[in-house]
Amino acid sequence: MKRFLYFIPILSLTIPFFAQALTKLETPAPVAVVELGKISNVNSLVARIAGIGDVVVYLLVALAVIFIVYNVVRYMIRPDGSDSRREAGTSILWGLIGLFVIVSIWGIVNILTNTFSTDSNVPSDRFPNANFVTDQQKPTFYGM
Repeated sequence: MKRFLYFIPILSLTIPFFAQALTKLETPAPVAVVELGKISNVNSLVARIAGIGDVVVYLLVALAVIFIVYNVVRYMIRPDGSDSRREAGTSILWGLIGLFVIVSIWGIVNILTNTFSTDSNVPSDRFPNANFVTDQQKPTFYGM
């Protein structure tokens, strides 16, 4: 049984490759290069920060899942009643708590972002506007 447990990580990494080999081979679509535009207003600044935050959250969730899986394997390999098994169980619990906290904060931030986001179709003459693109012009404020 213990020898089988050593093959679980290897199988989990190789099975997707075998499944991919069974699919029909197609030429991949060309990858579009996304250029980051200049930050010209608050909406574009918030969108840029949100994009960076999403990447960070994806990485943290991936690391938390890897940490949990590693400790589950450690827990299964250790003999019953040993201190190292108890430590692995505690690490699994803390990994699950960390994953819950990461996903919860991510959800709260998305709720707040969607609640307070502004519409990009609002006429610019209705609100104060500052030109961040060039240094030659002074900020101009309209309407109010």
